[in-house]
Amino acid sequence: MTKRSTFNHIALIHQIMEQGDPEGVTKLIMNNPEKRRAKNTSRVFYNIRNKIIRNPKYHLPDAITNLRALSDKLEYPASDRIRLKKIIQEVPMHKIHWFQNNKRTFENHDLNAEFKSIKLFRDPFYDFKCPEELFDETRQNDLDDIQDRHMHKHTRKTADNFEFTESQIDAMIETARDFIFAPVDWKFRPNSLRLVECLCLLTGRRKWEIMNTLQIRSVPGFPYQAEIRGIAKSQSSAIQEDDWRRIPLLAPIDEIVQGITQVRQFLHTFGNYSLGKSLFPNNMNHTSFRDIFSSTTYRFRDINKFQDISCSEMGWKKESLLISFQNVCHYSALSFDRNNEQQSPHQSQQQLTDSEMAYPLCGSPDN
Repeated sequence: MTKRSTFNHIALIHQIMEQGDPEGVTKLIMNNPEKRRAKNTSRVFYNIRNKIIRNPKYHLPDAITNLRALSDKLEYPASDRIRLKKIIQEVPMHKIHWFQNNKRTFENHDLNAEFKSIKLFRDPFYDFKCPEELFDETRQNDLDDIQDRHMHKHTRKTADNFEFTESQIDAMIETARDFIFAPVDWKFRPNSLRLVECLCLLTGRRKWEIMNTLQIRSVPGFPYQAEIRGIAKSQSSAIQEDDWRRIPLLAPIDEIVQGITQVRQFLHTFGNYSLGKSLFPNNMNHTSFRDIFSSTTYRFRDINKFQDISCSEMGWKKESLLISFQNVCHYSALSFDRNNEQQSPHQSQQQLTDSEMAYPLCGSPDN
């Protein structure tokens, strides 16, 4: 099997921004002789644009000045102008672009339109974008992938990668909780990343939240719950406007706080999450951790008391992961054998609490 060729993003960015040839780059990507799905081709456009907007070299020098002038226009509501000032002060240029792409960042429609019209990046950045004809096919690719994942058909994974027994899940939780107390150097990157994965399993939160943005506090009387803010992909969170939201946990809050404190002894870089040997099976990824977390907190719902015990599993997943109903499907592809365990959730949770230090899935971590 021949290795899939890749595009030279540095060369293509130079061709777009220095040589002023976005049309040539678009033709090169679209006419690539290698058969690519629309979803993969769209991703090339997205990745190149993302690298351009993160490079200060391509930021317009008067963009911030224009945004500040807009925030001083007294004809717009004070609340919207204050919010715009927060955006200018607290988020980098690529995230200002993210706010511009939001359907409605401000209550006032005229301010919203004027905000979106301000250019942030040098020409011809805005001429380089994914062609319209790719959108419908890309959406269909996404729907096909979701269906394949739920039918446990995947180009790189067997059906076994989607199937777990409850005893396997309980062993993973035990491993994750034990590792919080492991006598290792938390300033050593691999150990910190392993702990990040453990906390993803125990809290259902994303890696960058665990590493950097998440704020967490206890819920009095409910050790298996927490209130959080600093949620990734939230625009209100980016400018510290998000409210505290409640989630269930698979370990007591004090263990979670200790784990997050240890993770942050190492200064992580956004997006750099590659890990050598994990404490968990190799087929585990971000989506798997969140799927297992939401399903297992539902199994232990009479202990964590996060929602009414009669709550549906779909409703539980929505609330525990802080997502919309339309996204629940994404985190519901795994299958759990619930017939192999005769014990009650109370018994299973007690085993987790009383367990001794162990690394049953892959041995001891690096020191």
